[in-house]
Amino acid sequence: VRVVYRVDQDRYVNNDMVVNQDLYSKQKLDLIRLPDYCKSAIIFVGLEGLDSDFPPSKLPSVFFAFFWMTMWNIIPVFVILNSIEACDFCTNLVGPVFFGMIALELLVGYWVAKRDRDISLKSTLYGAKRVVRRNVDTGAADDATPKYVSYSDFFDEGKHSCFSVISSIFLDFITVVAWISFVIYLFIFGGGYMIMYSLVVARWRYKILQRYESESTQVVGSIVCRQGHANSAVIVQYNVDAQVYKKRLIVPSHMVKVGCFHRHEYETVPDDPDLLYITHDPASATLKCQIDNPQHESKTFRKHLCGGLCVTIMQVGFTTLYGGMIIQNNVFMSSGDPYGTELFILLAGILLACHITFGFIGACIHYEFFFKRELLWGAKRVFPRATENDEVLLDEEQELGIAVSLEPSWDELNITQTTTDESVSTETFVDDL
Repeated sequence: VRVVYRVDQDRYVNNDMVVNQDLYSKQKLDLIRLPDYCKSAIIFVGLEGLDSDFPPSKLPSVFFAFFWMTMWNIIPVFVILNSIEACDFCTNLVGPVFFGMIALELLVGYWVAKRDRDISLKSTLYGAKRVVRRNVDTGAADDATPKYVSYSDFFDEGKHSCFSVISSIFLDFITVVAWISFVIYLFIFGGGYMIMYSLVVARWRYKILQRYESESTQVVGSIVCRQGHANSAVIVQYNVDAQVYKKRLIVPSHMVKVGCFHRHEYETVPDDPDLLYITHDPASATLKCQIDNPQHESKTFRKHLCGGLCVTIMQVGFTTLYGGMIIQNNVFMSSGDPYGTELFILLAGILLACHITFGFIGACIHYEFFFKRELLWGAKRVFPRATENDEVLLDEEQELGIAVSLEPSWDELNITQTTTDESVSTETFVDDL
C-alpha cells in the first residue's frame, strides 16, 4: 500500500509498504521510526512480538539452508558419476568436488549476504520520500539518499575473521545434526521417553517447583511482548535490587476437550503479572499462576503418559513383528532350527528394556540441560549489563535512542507513534498497489 505520514511539518510517502490482510482495509496505521531518520518509518505491528534480548530462533532457516545446499550440490555429483567412466581415480574425486562446491557456495554466499543486508538497511532507513516541505529555509542536502550504507559501520560491528565465520557455520552444522539425531531418537524411542518423563522426571520438576512455595520472593513484573501461537510465551521484565532482568516464560496451559479432540487452553496473563523467584537467585523468576495451579501440569503429564504408552505399543509391536519375521526367515530357517513365539517374546522384551533405558537417559538430559537450566538460570540481566560487551551494546542503543531504562516510556524511547492529533499521521491508499 501507499502510506503518507508527517514528521513535524514535513510530509513523507512510502509507496511500497507491505501490510497483512488485517491491516489492508485500515485507513490509519501505527508507525515507528528511528529518531534521526525521518524516512525510516515502518509498521509498528510487526515489532510487537520482537525483543532484542530474545531474538527469534534461526533454526528453521538453518535447516532449510543446509538441506538446500546439500541437495543442490548432490545433483551435479550424480551427473558427474553417470557421465564418467568407471575408474578409481575419477571415483576418488567425487568427495573433494562435492565439498569444494559447498565451500565455494559458502564463500560466494557470505559476500552476497553482506551486500544484501546493506541494501536492506538502506531501503529501511531511506524507504520513504519527502513530498511536502513546510520549512522552506531548510536545504535539500538532508533529502539526498546515499549511494551506499554499510551495515557494519551503522551498527559499529567489528570485522568478521575467517575463523569466526567458519566456526559459526560449524556450530550451525552441529545444531542441525543434533536436531536430526533428536528426531531419529524420538522415532525409535519416543514412547519410552514420554513414559519416563511423565513418571520419573515429573517428580523432579515438582520438587523444584515446591521450592518456590517456601524459598521464594514475590515481585511484580511487566510484559515486554507476547510471542508464539495464541500468545503461548511472554517476555517479562522485573526489578530485583536495582537490577533489571528479562526472561522468556512459557504460559501455563491445560488440555480442554473440544468434541473428539483436545486443545491447549492457556492461562490469562495480565500486563503486570505476579512473579516468584528463589531468594538469592533472581534469574529463576517464573509466573506465580504456574506455582498456584500445579494440578494443570499433573493432568498434562498423565495425558502424556497415556500417549507414551500408545506410542510404545506401536513402536515395539511393529519392530517386533517386522524384525522377528526377518530374523526367523534369514537366520533360524537357514540353520534348520526355527523359533516360534519365544523369538517374538524375547525380541519384545529387549525392545521394552531399550525403550525404558534410553527413554530415561533422554528424559534426564532434557530435564538437566533444558528445563532446569531455563527455569533457574534463564533470565538475562539487561540493566546494568553483565559484561563489558553488553555495556558497549547499551551505548549503541543509547545512540539510537532505544536504550532500556528502568521504567521505559514512549517519550524516553524517542519513538513517534501514530495517533489522530500527534506529529505523525498515516493514510493508506489501497488502490495504489
